[in-house]
Amino acid sequence: MKVYQIKEFGTLIAAGGSQPRTGDTVIPQTAFKAVWDYLLEFQGKDPVAEKAFRLFTRQGRQVIQARNYAGMVETGDGTVIEILPKIWSPDGETDIAKSKEILIRMIAALRDTPFISIQQASLDVRKNYPLLEVFISAFITECRRVILNGLKKDYIRTEKNSPYLKGRLMISRDIVVNTVNKASFYISSSEYSTDIPRNRIIRSAVIKLAGITISPANRTALRQLDSAIADVPPSPDTEADLRASAVTSRLFSSYSRILEWSALFLRGNAFTPFAGSRISHAMLFPMEQLFEQYIAMLFRRHLQNMNISTQHRRFFLVSSHRGKGRFGLRPDIYAEPADPEMRCFVMDTKWKLIDGHQHTGNYLISQADMYQMYAYGHKYSGDSSEPALLLIYPLNDRFRKPLEPFYYETTEGKNHLRLLAVPFDLTADASSQIAGISASLNAESTAG
Repeated sequence: MKVYQIKEFGTLIAAGGSQPRTGDTVIPQTAFKAVWDYLLEFQGKDPVAEKAFRLFTRQGRQVIQARNYAGMVETGDGTVIEILPKIWSPDGETDIAKSKEILIRMIAALRDTPFISIQQASLDVRKNYPLLEVFISAFITECRRVILNGLKKDYIRTEKNSPYLKGRLMISRDIVVNTVNKASFYISSSEYSTDIPRNRIIRSAVIKLAGITISPANRTALRQLDSAIADVPPSPDTEADLRASAVTSRLFSSYSRILEWSALFLRGNAFTPFAGSRISHAMLFPMEQLFEQYIAMLFRRHLQNMNISTQHRRFFLVSSHRGKGRFGLRPDIYAEPADPEMRCFVMDTKWKLIDGHQHTGNYLISQADMYQMYAYGHKYSGDSSEPALLLIYPLNDRFRKPLEPFYYETTEGKNHLRLLAVPFDLTADASSQIAGISASLNAESTAG
């Protein structure tokens, strides 16, 4: 397995041909063709692929550019392409290793997904192996937990020819099967067994991963797990067993995360419908969503005097049309204080590079984003209070400190509806940054 690492907006070209340019990563022709052909074939059919990559030709040479997605793609020949986020610290752009470390932390913040457990992967795997091995290590952790707690059993109905009449006699079938052998009975019975869809899915995933891992530690662990569940056969029909496993049951609530991991590996994709003979695995994550959920997680952790929710759905832009609210407003993060005397925080996160020096170009802030925050400001205002409005962007070399406040309205010489736009340093201590943001938001929001 050969691993190639690029950052957002980096470019891939096939080996051979003219000298690569700065920012180009040269990969084997077979791997390049696999990705190029897949993207070309599924243009218009796979919206994620179109957002994640751009295809173009440069002086007659085909080029694939990574965009606002991060993660990994493994082609059918075993070539792995890791796409890492472009992240800055006050000292400049981070190196590949630091970007990967931060990406793993951000993926682990995704709620209602199995990825929360990837932080438990060993330091050796996280630092020295491809992202796929980090995911495999997290699968192993979950699988161990399930096995140590004991594989669940369930009743399964079986039909068989038996020397004993134990169960329900299938009369019509018995007549056909036992016309000569009158000493046997064709019966239907229920057995309490571990040979059930959920366990078969787990066994199938263990077998598959044991065959693809390149980490000695992961390989040893998977062999041990396979031995521990050797009595369970692998799934004869993966999709059928996955559908059966998706049925909600309190008995199997402890299986939810391992089944999510198993489905992810058996289907070979996450957050994208990448699949087929050209692409073995694809785990691509939209950076906009990763950034939003990571920042929300940090606010929950470090701002415990407020109730933090994401995609808050209290208000509509249009309060009533034919008796219903229309055009729902959904700020990325809403922070509601326990103290009613404190103002609420209404925040949007943006995985965009803005320029704190470009005053005449509005700092490259989207006008649509400013309109959106204005709507939040009006709808979340109380009779005597205004919400604290905040746009959070990743820090970059052209945006290292908060912009001067924006005021949407001025009445009788007083400014109202203040919006702050701040950089967030993903390489630095989150606690102090959030404390600083909170202090700024709680400061007096009007000025003469």
